Amino acid sequence: MVRMWKWLAVAFLVGCSGGSGDETNAQSDDEALAQCSDRKEMILWSPNTSFDSILDPLTPNLKCTHWYVGVPLSAGDKVNFHGGVKNEIDAIHKRGSNFHALAEFQWTAWRQWTIDNGKSWYDAGVEFRRRMDAAGFQLHYGDSDTWAINELPSSLVHSDDPSTTVQEVRANAMNAIRGLFEGPNKDVNKKGVVYRVGVGQDYTDVGAMSLSKQRVEAFLSDDAFWASMDQHVRWWADETYADPMNECVPGTLTAIRSRHINDYVFHLPELAEHGPATARNFLRKTFTPLLNGAWKAPLGYGRNDVPADDFIMHVSTEVYAVRAWQGQHPAYGNRLGFAWVPHPANDADKASVLEIGKRIGNAVDDVYKPGHGAAYACSPNGAYTFCSCSVNGAQFIETWATVWDAW
Repeated sequence: MVRMWKWLAVAFLVGCSGGSGDETNAQSDDEALAQCSDRKEMILWSPNTSFDSILDPLTPNLKCTHWYVGVPLSAGDKVNFHGGVKNEIDAIHKRGSNFHALAEFQWTAWRQWTIDNGKSWYDAGVEFRRRMDAAGFQLHYGDSDTWAINELPSSLVHSDDPSTTVQEVRANAMNAIRGLFEGPNKDVNKKGVVYRVGVGQDYTDVGAMSLSKQRVEAFLSDDAFWASMDQHVRWWADETYADPMNECVPGTLTAIRSRHINDYVFHLPELAEHGPATARNFLRKTFTPLLNGAWKAPLGYGRNDVPADDFIMHVSTEVYAVRAWQGQHPAYGNRLGFAWVPHPANDADKASVLEIGKRIGNAVDDVYKPGHGAAYACSPNGAYTFCSCSVNGAQFIETWATVWDAW
């Protein structure tokens, strides 16, 4: 999943109930989720980095606030769970009744599995659910462990391969997701997370962006696809890694930086608001921006080799921006995620990684407490202490606002 135009999600998704074990008697996930009018949801993904620094500040056992935490796969085997996975699942559950594990369905690896075994994409989804059960993931209606697809390819929107059409890719996705939803026994129909490959924020070619927008409009107009997603998917997570070099402009106000982040992060739902109802209504219930927690990571997550203090302020501003946008668009609820992929180069960097993780956890926890708003991402007392990043050479990108402003 580490390549240009992709998002890794540190997923903290907030659910409905704060009870224990069998949290709901609802007959479907949708009925269970409807029991909370003020849901708060977050997703966390990482290939191999501990989430402890992020998770430690998060409040356990809160009604209507749940955290969904990705369980990493082994580097050499992306279709089987490693031997210690049960311990990792248990460690997540021990944090509180609102902490749940996400099992990663790695798209590229399972595509190869279908080829090697002569199986369908539906078979792949069902087999993955069987392996989840064997590994110790706990699935039931309402807020529980679930699955996450990493990552739906860009050919879902446009294919440069003449042997593969977007219709074929979308059909494969629908079949795999239906298999993941139904599972081997069809006793618990479980909705999960979809991560979709995106494009980086530093994208200034107006002509290329206009063409990309037209293709996305066609994608949003595929009612059959979005109706299937509505039936089987609980969170649609777009990889939107806000780039500090397009945000941390010296001498600018937090509100201005926030607007530029949101022009990029929410370009899909903003476009969907002007398009067909099927996609729009689905995204209102599910859209989850996956944000940039990849300090000093290589290309693919943004240009993140900036001072640690500035990156701490950058992640705070991301949380501020998302919470501010959601406050202005209440139909989209309260959902966000983080890709937690720091690349420390030395011991001093490792200490900074812990501080960045702690800042993410505190920012998220603070903005979603009852009565709190976006400003609490910037400091617990509502000031803007933690949202003042300033990086020499940073420049705002205007094309996301100007090109994606209408259907």
